[in-house]
Amino acid sequence: MATHDLGPEHDGRRLTVHGGDAVRLRLPENPTTGYRWQWLDLDPRLAATLEDEFQPPAAAAPGAGGVRIFRLRAVTAGSHRLALRCVRMWQAEGDPAATFEVVLDVIADLRTPGDPS
Repeated sequence: MATHDLGPEHDGRRLTVHGGDAVRLRLPENPTTGYRWQWLDLDPRLAATLEDEFQPPAAAAPGAGGVRIFRLRAVTAGSHRLALRCVRMWQAEGDPAATFEVVLDVIADLRTPGDPS
């Protein structure tokens, strides 16, 4: 099983992954400004596990941003839309500071254990 690293450069793309593969989404975030990434669309059939972690910058500085990391596991074959927006939670109806969307096409894993292909 593979791990697919996604970031802002994948916004708007369509990607193919195998069932059982891990997806790690890394998006810049600065929660000190009040802006946080919020899921708009996450098919629960996609995420066997969902982790949400904030990684602060290596050099701690007041007001410095970091990276929000989401981890998912592709479990159900089909097309799944992942959509997020970076908003202040108390202004959720306002314009987002940023958006991110990707479509994952999960294909049934036909590989057998030990098969390197």
